[in-house]
Amino acid sequence: MTTRNKISPRDLAARKVKARLLIRKLKKLFPEAGMILNYSNHWELLVAVMLSAQCTDKQVNKVTATLFKKYRTIEDYAHAKQSVFERDVYSTGFYRNKAKNIIAAANYLLTHHDGGAPRTMDEMLMIPGVARKTANVVLGNAYDIYEGIAVDTSNALLDSLASLLKPPRKKSSATSWRSSHKKNGSALHTYSSTMVVRTVRRAHMVTESIRSGSLSQPISQKKSAGNKSDAYRRYLGIGAMRLVAR
Repeated sequence: MTTRNKISPRDLAARKVKARLLIRKLKKLFPEAGMILNYSNHWELLVAVMLSAQCTDKQVNKVTATLFKKYRTIEDYAHAKQSVFERDVYSTGFYRNKAKNIIAAANYLLTHHDGGAPRTMDEMLMIPGVARKTANVVLGNAYDIYEGIAVDTSNALLDSLASLLKPPRKKSSATSWRSSHKKNGSALHTYSSTMVVRTVRRAHMVTESIRSGSLSQPISQKKSAGNKSDAYRRYLGIGAMRLVAR
């Protein structure tokens, strides 16, 4: 059984200061950051999120542009023939499971929630094909309810740069910060500000590369076929969403 690493009150306070500074900088750099998936109601939001598993948001939006016109209501999904629906969502990958789960989800919501979207995590998890990540995305974007924060795999990049999950790697940096913090109460703020500025500069450089087209792959360890909008979204989400939960 694994145990979560304990963090001292002082280190927790330090990370909270860094988190607030980082969020402030990110909001200035990306004032209009938000959901990229297109939808017009809560059901379409759920469908889009379910289709986005192992698929880029750009591709999902291409598929839903036609899908949402073909299937206008949740009843249309519930009565859809799976073999036909599989062809409709084929290009998003894992189309058999996605088709089966979306049709089952439509029937479940019609039976148990009159076609509406639940407002609690426990109720969301009862929907076929919905796990905690999907539930958190839907609850957050539909109702501003946050029981958890959905993050991308590249989230660890900013966490590492800002030392939010671990102490700084260089022992000398950590030692000098601790010693100076004892002597000067403002050292914590100075150290945090330096880390944030360094992190945001790197974020800004990557963002400019994305905008200019020199970086077209998603910022991730996976060698998947990405696109500029996904890389842009993923970098916006790095750290920021997890920081909000601190």
